[in-house]
Amino acid sequence: MSALNLATEVHTSGNMAIRSHLRQAAELIFISRQLSDMDGLSLADRLTTVHGVCPDRIVLLGDMSGSVSGQASATRHYRHVFDSAESQEVDDFVRDFVQQYRLEHNEGNLLLVDANRQRRLQLSERLNTFGYQTHEADNLVDALRVMRIHVIDLIISASESGSGFHCLDLIQTVRSKQSHHLEMPILVMTDNSSDADCLELLNSGANDYLRHSAGTTELIARIGNLVKTRQLYEQVKYQRARLMDLAMTDQLTRVYNRHYLFEVAPQKVSEARRHHFDLSLIILDLDHFKLINDRFGHGTGDTVLHSVGKLLLDLTRKEDVVGRFGGEEFVILLTHCDLSYAFAKAGKIAEHIRALKPDGVDLTASFGVAALDPATDTSFSDLFNRADKAVYQAKDAGRDRVEIAHAPSVLSR
Repeated sequence: MSALNLATEVHTSGNMAIRSHLRQAAELIFISRQLSDMDGLSLADRLTTVHGVCPDRIVLLGDMSGSVSGQASATRHYRHVFDSAESQEVDDFVRDFVQQYRLEHNEGNLLLVDANRQRRLQLSERLNTFGYQTHEADNLVDALRVMRIHVIDLIISASESGSGFHCLDLIQTVRSKQSHHLEMPILVMTDNSSDADCLELLNSGANDYLRHSAGTTELIARIGNLVKTRQLYEQVKYQRARLMDLAMTDQLTRVYNRHYLFEVAPQKVSEARRHHFDLSLIILDLDHFKLINDRFGHGTGDTVLHSVGKLLLDLTRKEDVVGRFGGEEFVILLTHCDLSYAFAKAGKIAEHIRALKPDGVDLTASFGVAALDPATDTSFSDLFNRADKAVYQAKDAGRDRVEIAHAPSVLSR
């Protein structure tokens, strides 16, 4: 929440939450299943029916099915439900909500940079009355400090130099840190600058300029246009990232999908061969997964896969590539890791899978481990096939075990 510049309050009881909402209405209310004085659905019911909160603003976290009888009749009190463990889904929802909310409301976080303190304070007071949040700085160093702490939608800078501050220094510094001028729009306020000076400011990276003497209507219009443009840019960038995530990620398990795996794995193999570093592969196949689906249903099967995917992400490094190859088979590509490390890692994962017990289901997996042999593995397929054969060896040997695929060059000597 803080990364999105959102102010939050945390309460442990429903009555405290209601009193807080009555003091200042919340745009989003997250409710867990059980509070200290009531259950989550009771709070959602009171907020919507008694206090007029829109159900779209209420998000329930956790399984609510056991909270009240007649679950269907209670759904009118909320629109969104997430499992408490689904942090990525909650994050996506909040980001989508914030993007849309900021587009629909005239608000933004503005940074005012001006060595003239009185003029800066007067401008801040004007902007606050129109719903904008303002932060102030009188020099470049202070401006950069504010930008590190807060999410800023627009910089408004005076063009005149004073107290060692120069507007061009600010523009050039900000632009050097960003790939696109819409990431941080800059509006320059000026009175004494000539047309040539203003043109230089625009050519240096300022988005717009305005006279200090301009009326409030023009000021708010220009600020509103720049803030909205920046927020639209951020929304497009976010949606593009979401599309990339959908294209690369298996939505059930949240690990990479097969398409991404076969796109990035050959690159990793080429880099390892070219720069002479270790690369290992772990393949794991959940034991008797079809029986789990047949006995407990596909819903439980999905829970098992989701739990295993989360476990693998928790037990691996950021630089490792964790993917779902298909069905109940997962792969882990470990860069800068030799065979002994990969074997130990597979053993640790096997222990955690035994202890996982998603939905009370006993679970084991069979593992195959292989390390890249530059002399024989000319492609990712060579490495994958050897690890895959080791998985079958593990299954033939009784399952729930780790087998190593030795390199052909080792066997031939």
